[in-house]
Amino acid sequence: MRKKVQIRADGSLSLGLGHIVRCFSFAQMISSDFDIEFVCKEVPESIAYEIRAKMFGLRIIADEADLISGLNPGDIVVLDGYGFDLHYQTQIKDRGCILVCMDDEHNQKFIADLIINHAPGVKVSDYDARPDTEFALGVDYALLRPDFLEQAKKKRVVTTIETVMICFGGADYLNLTEQTLKTVSCISHFKRIVVVTGPSYYNKESLEKIVESDNRIQHYHDLNGKKMLERMLDAELAIIPASGILFEALSVGCIVLSGYYISNQMDNYNGFLNLHAFLDVKDFQKKNLDKVLTELNTSRLKRHLIDGNSDKRMLQKIKSLV
Repeated sequence: MRKKVQIRADGSLSLGLGHIVRCFSFAQMISSDFDIEFVCKEVPESIAYEIRAKMFGLRIIADEADLISGLNPGDIVVLDGYGFDLHYQTQIKDRGCILVCMDDEHNQKFIADLIINHAPGVKVSDYDARPDTEFALGVDYALLRPDFLEQAKKKRVVTTIETVMICFGGADYLNLTEQTLKTVSCISHFKRIVVVTGPSYYNKESLEKIVESDNRIQHYHDLNGKKMLERMLDAELAIIPASGILFEALSVGCIVLSGYYISNQMDNYNGFLNLHAFLDVKDFQKKNLDKVLTELNTSRLKRHLIDGNSDKRMLQKIKSLV
């Protein structure tokens, strides 16, 4: 009998979409052997559509008690978010469930059976966890959708840079998209500038004015995984934050300019920076972008750090828990 996996994650304009997107990737990695149900308080309709299209369950809850009451002994519960403290974890374990925690800050105590953090450079010793806790750490467990995993195996080679892609994820509440586009559009040698905004992006009106002023710029909004992959393959250079999209761009073989603007990006930022995976624009301020874009020195970059086999490793790790 197939085990049930209940994935507790949310996504919205205020929360961002990183948690639920990486959980969707995780679900596809293990769905061959497990029954999947997403349990959400908030989820954008576009992502809800993708979840249902994969024949995964989707249950909307009013409060956390709704999750706890719906658990059965032996269920695997995956938590991805910042409100799931030790008391909440204990309630899940007390129901006889297997607990998996996805984490990107290692700043609390865990009693999970498995902790997943795909940022490079993170160590078991960074965690306050039980002695018998299992770990899935580093890029060997990169949480990527199937199309990106397949592309990672092809080891794309970039020889010239003519097209640049700008994407700051699902919400971009700081509107770094527009700020970055203004800087990039001043550089004449880029033949095409591809801008991708997510389903929760709320500055489309002012962005469109810039798009209309320059025929090199193409704007795409709320792309599914397959369309996002196509846009990345169109571009040789990607300007993106050190969030989940950094794993996608590296798997596709783009030359990457990256930085951070929120604390939960620091593990990815520091880990990949130490691996020389991207050109560092720090906090995306104009002076930093100008400097890196002017020099565009890619000689020290290390390529193909993601091998495309993390789905196999993740499935085996989850199967080992039951």
